[in-house]
Amino acid sequence: MSFALFKISHRPFVIGAVAGAIGAALSIGAVARLDLRLGGPLGLIVGALAGGTGAWLAVRAFQTRMIEALAAPVDPRGYSSMPSAPPLGHEELDALVGSLTQSLESFRRLQVEGVELERLTLGTRASMIQDGNLAGWSVKQCVVGLLDELHQTTAQLMRHTAALEEANEQVASGAIDQSETVARATFNVETLSEKIDRISHNAENANEACERTRQEARRGLEQVHRVIEGMERLLHRIESSGRKARRLGDRSVEIGTIVELIRGISGRTDMLALNATIESVRAGEHGRGFAVVAEEIRKLAERTAAATGEIGTLVEAIQADAHESLRALGEEQGEMEQEVQRIRETGSALDRISKVAEQSAVLVEGISRSSNDQVHSAHEMVRAMQRISEVSHLTLEGTNQTRESLRGISVCCERLQPLSAQGTANAAPPNGDEAAVGTSAFRPRLRRSLAAGERNS
Repeated sequence: MSFALFKISHRPFVIGAVAGAIGAALSIGAVARLDLRLGGPLGLIVGALAGGTGAWLAVRAFQTRMIEALAAPVDPRGYSSMPSAPPLGHEELDALVGSLTQSLESFRRLQVEGVELERLTLGTRASMIQDGNLAGWSVKQCVVGLLDELHQTTAQLMRHTAALEEANEQVASGAIDQSETVARATFNVETLSEKIDRISHNAENANEACERTRQEARRGLEQVHRVIEGMERLLHRIESSGRKARRLGDRSVEIGTIVELIRGISGRTDMLALNATIESVRAGEHGRGFAVVAEEIRKLAERTAAATGEIGTLVEAIQADAHESLRALGEEQGEMEQEVQRIRETGSALDRISKVAEQSAVLVEGISRSSNDQVHSAHEMVRAMQRISEVSHLTLEGTNQTRESLRGISVCCERLQPLSAQGTANAAPPNGDEAAVGTSAFRPRLRRSLAAGERNS
């Protein structure tokens, strides 16, 4: 439940109280001599009546201010739309002086009337003795009228005081509830502010982590690009080695062909050497030299055939190695191409990771800014709640002061009630017509003075 925060002006109460005090002082001075002749507490009663009237007018103004403050609408922040009382300025000081001046004039008129009443009493002393106690009874009847007015005024003042006390208790209760609510809200807001601080700190850490991830992803992507470039260079070298191995195989095939040709020539040379040997035998003694040459040719052919066989074996081994190298290079080239493809896919994944990390960094940075704004708003809210709490404490102090003032007024009214009631009860009318003559001339003046004092308040 929300209660409006308002400030109640005590200036009308102060003005009325000062006016009442001055009126009480003047009234006591005005009726002192009359009080000695009447033999009763007239000066005290009249002064109390004047002071009670001023206090009653002040309480009425204070009650009106309280009701207006309680009835003022409340905005969503919990503040009353009713403007607070401004500081006491020159205009209010002039109003206070004017009110006090008018109160002084009113009570001076009462003093003059008291002097006239005293003079009338002294002038008619002999007739009072001759005619009995009729004139004295008229004065007493006037005092009884004053006591009756005082009794009614104090009763009404007590009722208004009770209503003000009840309203003041409600305001005090509302101020206490509001203070407790503000305290709980302040605690909740402070707790929320601490949580937002932690969220902001975590967001900043996450932002830093995203930035580091983005940088590492960029460096990893650069490394992947360099690895891909190295693998591509190695793949080109493997392809070049394969081409060289294929050319070597082709050359070994050509060498094998030449070896076969040499092997054929060696066989035919061996056959020719054998035929030459046979012919040298037939020639006898004349072909012996030719036989030696034929033998040498046959041996050369045999060595050529043996060398050709060894060369053929080597060529076959070279061809086998060349084919194996070509096969291995083909396999290595296929695997290398697959690895290059995987590395390219890894680079693409790192590129996507880098982009996602960059987007995450942007989002986390936005969250961090929003968290910082929320922290600032939470701190502003905490300060606002603290100001509201201070206003609630001031309102509670004001209600406590008002309660003490109302208790003082109630005590004064309780003291006046028995006195006015006793004075009214002790009066017994000897003749109603003569008594009415004594009081009819004074009561209108008293009512005009009271009305003037109420308008001035």
